[in-house]
Amino acid sequence: MSAAPAGRILWAMAEDAPHAGQPAGAAREVAEAVGSLARLELELALGRVREAAAALGIGIALLVGAALSVPLVLAFVLATIAAALATAIPVWAALLVVTGLLGLALAGLVAGGLALLRRGRGAR
Repeated sequence: MSAAPAGRILWAMAEDAPHAGQPAGAAREVAEAVGSLARLELELALGRVREAAAALGIGIALLVGAALSVPLVLAFVLATIAAALATAIPVWAALLVVTGLLGLALAGLVAGGLALLRRGRGAR
């Protein structure tokens, strides 16, 4: 019983529509609705892209800041080692030990880099 009144209500609404019985008007409304939906979807997608780009930009900036602070941290670590050694030996000797350790580390890096370059040249 309730299906009949609902059917009549829908039919009455369709008859009261502004373009009732006019296929061209209905098609225009559908096209406008589809166009509006497409514009809204595009705006949503652009918003998501903007959010992702902002997050990437901030992430890159934070990583660059961290990379730029590495030398400062390394300097403090070396100063701490020198200060710790200075409790047992004179300050000049502690600084000399830390400088010598840095020189050995640098020599190892240079030797490893040269060995890899030689191996890469021989691969031709």
